[in-house]
Amino acid sequence: MADWVTLDQTEMVMNNLVPPPLKLENINDYSVWILASLPILAQILPHSGHLSAVSWCIYLLIIGTLVLTLGISDERNLKKAGYDTKELIVWAIMLTPVYLFRRAYICKQKYGYAITWLVTYSISMVFIIFSTLNLLFPSTDYLSLVINGSLKLYPDKTVEQIIDAGIEDPKWQVIKGEDGNIYVNITGEMRYNDKDTNIVIQYRVTKSSFTYHSMDLNGEPQIIATV
Repeated sequence: MADWVTLDQTEMVMNNLVPPPLKLENINDYSVWILASLPILAQILPHSGHLSAVSWCIYLLIIGTLVLTLGISDERNLKKAGYDTKELIVWAIMLTPVYLFRRAYICKQKYGYAITWLVTYSISMVFIIFSTLNLLFPSTDYLSLVINGSLKLYPDKTVEQIIDAGIEDPKWQVIKGEDGNIYVNITGEMRYNDKDTNIVIQYRVTKSSFTYHSMDLNGEPQIIATV
């Protein structure tokens, strides 16, 4: 009995006594597939309506929080299942695509969700590029919509005809406001109270219609009936 030793001091102890990781079919992959789809999903709300600058910041904060939550939650689930995730937590916090590729490698899975992230990210970048171009160079179709359109008070005349009759050498410009809406500005000079007066008329434009928004005379906002 004096020569007995504990089990952990004998050759019977081997390094592989640690239980093997759970089978992959017992691990929930929903989180990583949502992560893989987020780049394109994140573009849905901004393109379904107009967001102010503050709303944009809140929206991006929500998306960032969701990415961190999904990544960290998935990493912890893998760790509980017996996988070595020492490096994964860093990538879950810092860089989603690297996390997805490393996760697939560690779990000996195919790179489907990692490749899906690359595809959805590429599509989202196309959305962003087109949105930026639209911001810098709004479509001239908006301008044609207003020029060839008519007003409630003068249904038999185009807006261009009305403007040309009252404003000298009018200038037409399409802009995108800070609120995300598209506007057509008409600037020029007119006689008002026997004085030369600078005028700016602004219409808010959608893809199929336009509405009166504002009018300034010499920089002073005017309140008039909707036209």
